[in-house]
Amino acid sequence: MTPAALGVWPYMALRFVLRHRRKTLATGSFIVLGTAVLVFLQALTAGINDTMVLNTTRLHYGNAFAEVPAGTGGLKDAAAALETIKGVHRALVRHRLPVLAVHGGAAAPAVFYVVDPGREADVTAIARRITAGRYPSAEKPEGLIGQGLARQLAVRPGQNVSLMDGAGHSVGVFTVSGIFETGIDYFDNTIGYLPVQAVGGDVLSGCAAEVAVFYTAAGADPPLDEMQRDLPEKAILKTWEQLMPDLVQLIRLNRTSMRIIMVFVFILVGFGISNSFVLTIVERFREFGILKAMGVTSRELVGMIFCESLIVCLAAGLTGLMTGYVLTQLTAVSGIDFSGFTSHNRYFVVSGRVFPRVTAPGLYWPALLVVGVSFMSSWLPARIAAKKTAAETLRFS
Repeated sequence: MTPAALGVWPYMALRFVLRHRRKTLATGSFIVLGTAVLVFLQALTAGINDTMVLNTTRLHYGNAFAEVPAGTGGLKDAAAALETIKGVHRALVRHRLPVLAVHGGAAAPAVFYVVDPGREADVTAIARRITAGRYPSAEKPEGLIGQGLARQLAVRPGQNVSLMDGAGHSVGVFTVSGIFETGIDYFDNTIGYLPVQAVGGDVLSGCAAEVAVFYTAAGADPPLDEMQRDLPEKAILKTWEQLMPDLVQLIRLNRTSMRIIMVFVFILVGFGISNSFVLTIVERFREFGILKAMGVTSRELVGMIFCESLIVCLAAGLTGLMTGYVLTQLTAVSGIDFSGFTSHNRYFVVSGRVFPRVTAPGLYWPALLVVGVSFMSSWLPARIAAKKTAAETLRFS
C-alpha cells in the first residue's frame, strides 16, 4: 500500500459512512446508548462510594484518626497545626471517658467523649441525628447520649445522669440535653458526648485522648507524614482505610462489579454492531468485487472496512461520552435519594442521597472499550470480504 493510498481508503470509508446515514445512525445508536449508560453507571458507583466514605467518616472518626495515651499534653496546639495543612478542614481533640452512667435505679456502662461542642457539631454528623432535645451547650454541664443508652437508663432530655468510675467514685453529673440515633448499636447503646465544663480537669488528665482529622473534600489527600509530625510522639495516625478495611473491600467490590458489567455490555454491543456490519458487507459484495477486479488488494479492502468501523465507533463513542457526562452533571445538581433502600445500612447513617461523580477511569474505560469494540465488530465482516476473489464476489452478488 503506497503512502498516497493511505489517504484514499479512509476517505472512501468516510464517503460510505455519510452515504448510508440510516445504517450509520442505527449502528451508532447502539454505541451512544452503551457508552452513555456506562459513563453514568461509573459516575453513580463513584458517588455511592463517596457517600459511604462521607457517612462513615463524618459520623465520628474522621478521614484520619489517632489515639493518644493518657497524660499526653499539647493536643490543642497539635490540632491547630494540623488545620494549617492543605486539605485538612478540622482536627478535633476528644478525651475518652469510660464510666458507669446512673439515673434513678438504672445503670449502664458507657463511653463518654469530652469534646468542644461548637467544633464537634461543625463537622460531625451526630448533631444531625438528634431525635429529641438539642446538641449540648459549651457553657452548661449537659450532654448528648444515644437512644439505646437513654432507653437503658429510662432518661429523657432535661433529666440528670450521674457518672461513676470503675472504683465507684463520682466523676460528675450532667443534664441530658438531647438524644441521638444512628442505627449503629455500638453508638446508640454506649456512646455519649459531654462538653469540657461537665468534667473536671483532674478527671481528663487520666483519660486517653484521640484526634480526629476531617478533610476538606472527598478527594483531598493531605500528606500523612506531615500530619504525623504535628502529632505527639506516641500518637499513631491511621487513615479511614486502615480503620475500616470492610468498607475498603466493599468499595473495591463495587468497582470490580462495575468493570465486569462494562465488559459484558460492550460485548453485547459489539455483537450487535458486528451483525450490522455483516449485513452491510453482504449487501456490498458487488462493490467489493468491482474494487478487487480493479486491483484493490485484500489488505486494502480490510483496511477500508476497519476505517468505516473506526469512524462510526469513534464518532458514536465521543457522543456517548458527552451524553453520559452531561447526564451525570445534571443528576449531580440535586443527587439521587436512596434513603428508602439504605435506612438500615450503617454506611448510610447520615444521608442516603448520592451525588454521581465523573472520574477519569469512568471516561477512559468506556473510550477504550469503544475502540476495542470497533476492531472486534470489524474483524468478521472484513474476513468475509477479504477471503473471496473478485470472480467469487461478483458471482455471489
